[in-house]
Amino acid sequence: MENRLNSTFNYGIESEQNKIVILLQMFDLEEHIMIDKGDYLGRRDDLFMNHEIADHMLDLLKSAQLSENVYEMGYLHREYQEFKKKAPVLFSLQDLFAEGWLTACRGEWDFNISYKSEYADIRHMPSEKEMQIVTFLKELAKLPYRAQLLQVSVPAEWNLPEGILQTKDGEVFLDPHGKLWIRFADALFGKWWDELAETEDDGVHNKKEQMEHWFSCWDAFGRCLRPDVYCKHADELFEACLIKLEDELQHISWERMKHIIRRKAYLKFHLQGDMPYDDFMQDYPNTRIARTLYVDRSNYFDLVQMPERLSRLYDLCLRQYVCVDRNMRGRFLKCMQNPWVYLQFYMFAGDMENTRFLTDCLSHAELYVPAACAIWQMGHALIMKVPSVGEAFLDELNKHLFQIPVHGLEWENEEEWLAAVRDILWYLNEESRWYYKNTYMRKTGMQMYLQHMHAACLAWYEKNILPKERLHNKNLEYFYAEFENSSERDVVAAFAAYMMLLKMTEEKAEYLFVVYQKFFARIRTEDTLVSQLSWSFWLDECWICMMQEVAQEKKETEAFLKLLEPEFYKEQADKLKEKSPLLQIGKAAAIQMYLMTVFLLEVRSELGEKNKAKVEAAFAECFLGFQIESCDLFQSESVRLLESEMVMRRCMEILPLLSETNRKRILSEMKKETPEKLVFLLQYVQNADIRRQWIRLLLQRQEEDFTKNIYFIPTYIKLIDCLMEICFEDETEGRKLAQKTDELLKQFQTIIKEKGERIGKQYDSWIRSAKLRMKLLMGQEQEILADGKSGSSLFYQALIYLNKEDLESLKQAERLYGICMEQEETKAGSAVYINYFVACVRICTHTETADEERKDYLQKAEDTAKEIRAKFELTSVDRKILISNELFLYLVLNDHQKFWISASYLPKELKYEFSCAGYVAEMLIAEHKTQEAEEYVKELLLRYGKTKEIKLLEAKLSDIADTEILHAPAVMFDQSSEIEKCRNVLNRLKNMPDRESALVRLQTDSLENPIEANLLELVLCAAQKMEQYSDYLMYNSHTSNENAYSKFVQVLFNQRGKEIWDFYLRDQTFEGTSSDKLKNKRQSVGIVDLMAVHNDRDVGIIEAVKLERADYNDLRMHIRKIPGYNFANVPTAFLLILADMAEPGKFWRKYEKEMLPQLIEETKNNDWHIVEQVSKENIELFRKQVRQEPLYICMTAHTCGSTNQTLHVYHLMVDIRKEAAKKEAVEAREK
Repeated sequence: MENRLNSTFNYGIESEQNKIVILLQMFDLEEHIMIDKGDYLGRRDDLFMNHEIADHMLDLLKSAQLSENVYEMGYLHREYQEFKKKAPVLFSLQDLFAEGWLTACRGEWDFNISYKSEYADIRHMPSEKEMQIVTFLKELAKLPYRAQLLQVSVPAEWNLPEGILQTKDGEVFLDPHGKLWIRFADALFGKWWDELAETEDDGVHNKKEQMEHWFSCWDAFGRCLRPDVYCKHADELFEACLIKLEDELQHISWERMKHIIRRKAYLKFHLQGDMPYDDFMQDYPNTRIARTLYVDRSNYFDLVQMPERLSRLYDLCLRQYVCVDRNMRGRFLKCMQNPWVYLQFYMFAGDMENTRFLTDCLSHAELYVPAACAIWQMGHALIMKVPSVGEAFLDELNKHLFQIPVHGLEWENEEEWLAAVRDILWYLNEESRWYYKNTYMRKTGMQMYLQHMHAACLAWYEKNILPKERLHNKNLEYFYAEFENSSERDVVAAFAAYMMLLKMTEEKAEYLFVVYQKFFARIRTEDTLVSQLSWSFWLDECWICMMQEVAQEKKETEAFLKLLEPEFYKEQADKLKEKSPLLQIGKAAAIQMYLMTVFLLEVRSELGEKNKAKVEAAFAECFLGFQIESCDLFQSESVRLLESEMVMRRCMEILPLLSETNRKRILSEMKKETPEKLVFLLQYVQNADIRRQWIRLLLQRQEEDFTKNIYFIPTYIKLIDCLMEICFEDETEGRKLAQKTDELLKQFQTIIKEKGERIGKQYDSWIRSAKLRMKLLMGQEQEILADGKSGSSLFYQALIYLNKEDLESLKQAERLYGICMEQEETKAGSAVYINYFVACVRICTHTETADEERKDYLQKAEDTAKEIRAKFELTSVDRKILISNELFLYLVLNDHQKFWISASYLPKELKYEFSCAGYVAEMLIAEHKTQEAEEYVKELLLRYGKTKEIKLLEAKLSDIADTEILHAPAVMFDQSSEIEKCRNVLNRLKNMPDRESALVRLQTDSLENPIEANLLELVLCAAQKMEQYSDYLMYNSHTSNENAYSKFVQVLFNQRGKEIWDFYLRDQTFEGTSSDKLKNKRQSVGIVDLMAVHNDRDVGIIEAVKLERADYNDLRMHIRKIPGYNFANVPTAFLLILADMAEPGKFWRKYEKEMLPQLIEETKNNDWHIVEQVSKENIELFRKQVRQEPLYICMTAHTCGSTNQTLHVYHLMVDIRKEAAKKEAVEAREK
């Protein structure tokens, strides 16, 4: 430990680096052809051996003289002196470099503008000094472009071919672009360098000067990129390049780099000086990673490229990085912190060949973030090539990447590594937001990838940094200061970054509203693009916490409601008319509306009556006040641009919950709105009365133009889709809009046709689908069925069969959707898979489906549901159909466990969607959770009104009201009524949930696991009764086979448990998998001797085994088979050992003390393994003295490593021979 603490080398970081290298190389499928250094040198030797011209070319290089270079600093100085003679000068040469007009590199100057010819176009600059500088630069711009010429003298006897020399003004120069130079230059320069490296500096040969000459000649050969691969002494070349790189980069600070970028960008975007230079680019960030993204996002990337003479040095060092020692690597990594290189990290380093270099960068806090980003880019490229790699690869990669800062914080400079943690948090937060708001970027798949990275990073932070309160508080202070001091451009990013950490903090609620108020204050007064924040940011649970805190304080509630009032909204919208107010104040209003809906939906119960009335009134004001002509939040195009469908849905959800006054006011005003707005909002209206009113209103206004405020094709398509949805959902009133829908579809076809063939192809598929839906709407099913067997036709043909009731039609729908999935393969959309799933559900729940077939279709449905969730990013409509059908399936099959698992997938917006919520209410009623069911139905009644479906739910609730409380029967005063009450009591007992049934039956509330204890008690009673009467199964002093005893247990169990408690045993059910193999070598289906059932749900399994001796192999096989039988995933199993032996007690001691421990040891490395053996004294049923313990019983706890399933197996032995008892009876009689 002492050595490690004192060492500057971090072994923890090195370990993670090596794991990352191995991981990336393992999944990299590209063939990186690594040619051995000896192969390159062999090629070089062949060149000089077989081509005499190579020696001449090398001699020419060595003797070449550099021509005059007008880009040397001396020439610039002379030109400046000449310019000073013409007039008083307001600038110095130092000003030209300090203010970013010129750049310097390796003793030369250059223009800092994209094209020097652009100086000629400049007519005006904001100041006299700047104009004078431009005049000077215009003079310099007349110089030729930089092209260093190498003058040579050629011996007369040399007969050189073309492509080596060029003549200019009677002088002979080397031609760097000649074919032979392009072909041989790398090898020539490599050989030349080796000769220099092997030369002794003896005073005659000045080695340093000769090496400088080598670099000067190399600079002239722009296409000579890889001389190092032909060098024996590449490490010396690396060091020479590194020295030059270090010398040059030390003069480029971050401040100077800012001026270089700023001046070049200014001349690019404000060539005529139409903005004061001091006002330009004031939002340049402070941190390195933020500057990198700023340069990239602002289209400034081409403005920060390294000069060519510098980038060549860098490229060579990067290429030879793995070949040099640790010391030189460290020096090169230090160069990477320079702004010239740092700002272009991805471009230079993000190749698979540089994996070792990147992982070395990870060990330096200053380089950790760009290196991690480059590795993530490589990871994304790998996943795009090999999708099967998937999340497992990413999780492993992130595990090692995020462990590095942990080692850094623990063993190295804490502040530097804490800064790296902040940078990585900021980067992933900003990048995931960027890809979200950039539509093109989302299509690349990068958004999902970055969101995965972001989530992984936050999870890592929460686990490793959050518990270290001091470090977390430092980060909070840092991000809060960034938010307070941020520019208009960065305020959204700074707010998002601060909130990212604040919401992890336990005391977050009291700070959230304060920060939100400050953020909103800036939105009101600054030119802020709040649309950069995605809706996923606002859907976080922390905002519900904030609104709960606000709801508890009257002052805070009032302050929240005043943050954005309609009057101010109108003023700002008018002021920002020229600057797209929708993306600024419009998005702010949408956010405020969303948080108001949180008040009235999630936090409604916490609002006092007075506060509730204020919030409802403010909601009505904003709902109507935000619908102004200059910035209408509810207009269809606005909803599309802001992606605010979720806000609209929630607003419509609230309408029926408002007081009658506010509701009537809103509905009265909405009647005046345009038809297309009503159509778009109707898709979110849940209440039957409001839907009916608006549909009738639309029917009255069919003559109006439904497309008046629609400007874009996607919105037009959405309008037609919404109208079709109304027609399909409302078969009475809604169907009357079919004619109008058909008219709009024809108009759309005409518009697309006029736009030409290219646009037409983009929408051809949707038009074909829409036509088929119209035919379906018009009842023209036969036309669809006759329309071929491919593409969208097949989809709608299957839909026709899916909407029928008979079993054969449903099976035909399933077959057709299966064909759709096979035909389109990966192109098949979620709709095909979801409808296939629906077909399987309907077949599975059909009354005519055979039991075995039902199991097959249940498996198909469950497999398809898993595939849908894994394969598609589901819309709200997709999720609604998927989950509602899952709930229906498990409700019909009475599988409570799976029902509630499916219900857990319900997103907030679907909690009270009736297609799902109706089944939830039904299940609550079925489980006799009356209070929850009543509250749920009451909420549905508020939202939907008294529909026939809700009336049915109310009727079911009233049916169980009389049986909710159990009372023992008293004296029968009136026979008929008392009998009915008894029936109700018995019915209630049968339908009790497992836990309640167990507590009533066992008459105790002290058990931790009463459900398991209750089942154990029932099995024990039946087994002991069977043991008592087992003589009846003996014949000629021989015991029967084990099936006879299993049947006896079943009869005794059902006799006691079925009629009252609805517990029974089902015989010989084919379930699970077995270790047995069939003759065709396939796995056989295992046979569970008995399956315990309660309320039509499997709750336990019983496996019986008859033993005549202590047969370990037989017992081992039966015990290990039990988890395979557990098809229904029940938590409890029983191994009933039928002891057909003279000394069962002796066998049991061996079984408990030797055989089970041996099995535990044997299975410890298996997937299913035994984790614990529990003696009878510690089994809860006996430990709590609820029941007397039997002679032979113990329990083992099993778990599965891959699925985390657990299973308790009770080992119960009964003596079916009863040799000892019989012997005692005989002896007693003889006495």
